[in-house]
Amino acid sequence: MLRVQAAALYWRTILLLDFVELPDTCQGLQCCNVLSGVIRGALEMVSVRIEVTWVRDMLRGDDAYEMRVKLTKQVPASPEEYPYKDDY
Repeated sequence: MLRVQAAALYWRTILLLDFVELPDTCQGLQCCNVLSGVIRGALEMVSVRIEVTWVRDMLRGDDAYEMRVKLTKQVPASPEEYPYKDDY
């Protein structure tokens, strides 16, 4: 069985970043890391650990946004992680 360990995500536009301009003094800043944190945080909520790297960024002059996502660890859910019972 083939198991995928990495994926690449491409965007032509990210609405969150449409109004961002980087001044010359802030060229080291990566505004795309906000999106990385959202995706990483959402997957951590379901016990999946990932590593995110940005390959292309339109704020730096590239033609698209490209994010690489690599699975680093999939943690099985334990009862201690979810101490609350459902009310159903």
